[in-house]
Amino acid sequence: MGLIALSIILSLLLGSCLWLIIGDQLPIGGADKWQPLNNICCYAVLLVVPIYLLVFAVF
Repeated sequence: MGLIALSIILSLLLGSCLWLIIGDQLPIGGADKWQPLNNICCYAVLLVVPIYLLVFAVF
């Protein structure tokens, strides 16, 4: 349970950092862009599985 919580927290943190670097790019090709919170959540969801696998491999 702790690894899941750690991976979710890290994915939210890295999703925020990714949003600061990339910016509002979602949805791709759309004229209207999503709100920043939606972008951060999508980036975090995309990062959950790789971060969980990385944390699981390290610990």
